[in-house]
Amino acid sequence: MTMKKMLAAALAALSLLGESASAASVTLSGLADSEDGMSYGVDARFSPTDSWAVGAGVGKNKSSVGGADFSGTSLRLSTDLSLGDFSAGASVQRWKDSNQLRSTTVLGELGWMAANGLSLRALLDDRNLTVQYTTTVLGQPRETHTDFKGTGIGADISWYGTHWNTGARFIDYDYGRSVDRVRAALNSTSTTRFPGVPTLLDTIVTRTAGAPDQQLMATVGRKFSRASLHGDWAMQRDALTHTKVKSVSVTHGYEFGAKLRLDTTVGFSDSGATDTVAFGGVALTLRNQAARD
Repeated sequence: MTMKKMLAAALAALSLLGESASAASVTLSGLADSEDGMSYGVDARFSPTDSWAVGAGVGKNKSSVGGADFSGTSLRLSTDLSLGDFSAGASVQRWKDSNQLRSTTVLGELGWMAANGLSLRALLDDRNLTVQYTTTVLGQPRETHTDFKGTGIGADISWYGTHWNTGARFIDYDYGRSVDRVRAALNSTSTTRFPGVPTLLDTIVTRTAGAPDQQLMATVGRKFSRASLHGDWAMQRDALTHTKVKSVSVTHGYEFGAKLRLDTTVGFSDSGATDTVAFGGVALTLRNQAARD
């Protein structure tokens, strides 16, 4: 999907905000890094009731970090339901590179929040990568593929106060025998082209399409009258190479009235295997918070 089509979709979604009698929002976002990586997208969220919300989005990104070139399109769907102190949610993201791989991530969450703002959530993350590569058999190139599947189990603990919030998340993944299959294909003497799957984690542009075997995140934020500031730290370890990728970022948010918000992010990512990658991004959100009877 081209940027022109995304903007057309965003304008169509924005026109629906004025007609909707329920809470809704549309976000236009963009990211870029110091390795010529770039992503942009549009996401919409709609709440038919006070306790139920659904979301959808599309995005386009490209990356060339570590010498591996990717150009992919992503589709995102999500839904959240809250019943009193309990909540449940599910999201699906499908990312497809133009000619190298497909990545599908399904995340399920089940949570509980106390009156004092303490939140606990159980996480189940299913990842499936289909990798296309080229082998040479009897002197002839042949296109083939292999699957890379894993399931992650983890937890999220957060606290939301009047002015401050903080949280941490950990997920541990098991890819079973698929790790051995991918490593065998990657190291085979007959393989002449294999996508740089581990480099997907090296930059925030393609990180959600990667294959970590461990994921640890921490965040802390402060709210002001019309602005907010929060910092994020993340560590992900690649399932194939066990290389650790660490990143740190700071996001500043500002409310232009009740309907418009601008978030600006800057940060750095370092894997040890590649040069430190700097990144930055902006997100513009238009909301329609309709009053309910």
